[in-house]
Amino acid sequence: MADRIEISIENLIAVMTIRRPEKLNALDIPLLQELSTACDQVEADSSVRVAILTGEGKAFSAGGDIKAWGGMEPQEFGHAWVRYGHRVFERLATLRVPLIAAMNGHALGGRSGTGGNRRYPHC
Repeated sequence: MADRIEISIENLIAVMTIRRPEKLNALDIPLLQELSTACDQVEADSSVRVAILTGEGKAFSAGGDIKAWGGMEPQEFGHAWVRYGHRVFERLATLRVPLIAAMNGHALGGRSGTGGNRRYPHC
């Protein structure tokens, strides 16, 4: 994986950490792609019994990276961001294991809903 999502699996627990603290863990397409890959890893490892999603630094996530949106054409925004983002968040919601959202710090924009959509949100 690249460096925007760190995943560690230890003692039956998968921890997925959003690592973009300089942008308050704002989400863009590359980060969503890494998050999808992290979901693949969780699904593929039969030893995992629970997953935790958290953010590095002082925020869980600021939501979407609106600066990244500025360079997108409307159709690209609709397809790449809205549709792809929805698929990734649906994957999180339907992981084969319970997902705990460990919301450290700020949880803004659409990501404030991420915690509410998890089976076990924890602030």
